[in-house]
Amino acid sequence: MCIERDDDMNALSRMKLSRQLALGYGVVILLMVLMAGLTFRQLLKVQADSHVLLSEQAERLALAQEWRENILVNSQRALAIGVTADERLAAFFKDVVTATTVRTSEIQKRYVEMETSPEGRQLQDRLGEARKRYLAERDAVMKAQGDADARLAAGEKFRDVTNAYIAEATEMVKFQQARSASLGQQIDAELVTARNTLWGVTAVC
Repeated sequence: MCIERDDDMNALSRMKLSRQLALGYGVVILLMVLMAGLTFRQLLKVQADSHVLLSEQAERLALAQEWRENILVNSQRALAIGVTADERLAAFFKDVVTATTVRTSEIQKRYVEMETSPEGRQLQDRLGEARKRYLAERDAVMKAQGDADARLAAGEKFRDVTNAYIAEATEMVKFQQARSASLGQQIDAELVTARNTLWGVTAVC
């Protein structure tokens, strides 16, 4: 009788131990699944942010830089035409000035479509207003009449408006550069988090 009782107790102990082991393994497996799922989610976030950095944000920065370069180049052409009152120079630059202006309008339209942040839109609005003033003064200086002093005066006014326009464009470029850098740092941080989570999964295994 005692032997049978001991056997029953041993069997019961083994069953309890088996259940505890099963529960322990179950908890470990659950943790592994959760951590693996978290790692996968973090990697998806990295992929999404990388896509933004390499496509959308890269295009925004490129547009801002091209817009600024167009101002620098076309303003000098317009100033040369207005100050010299040389018809041959005006004829020489006419097509390229027009083409650059058209391209800048395309850039502005695309930029409006892509910009989503409040600060970016504010800078965009300021740049658009500066462009309106610039175009008005550009047309005035290119059509300037009279003696050299009058043309120089028109050129000085145009230069002041152009400098203000360039300053706004420079702020836009700096904003987009900082935005790209910030997004890059965010991606780096997300990669570190994903790597640490993956190490955690490995340690559990």
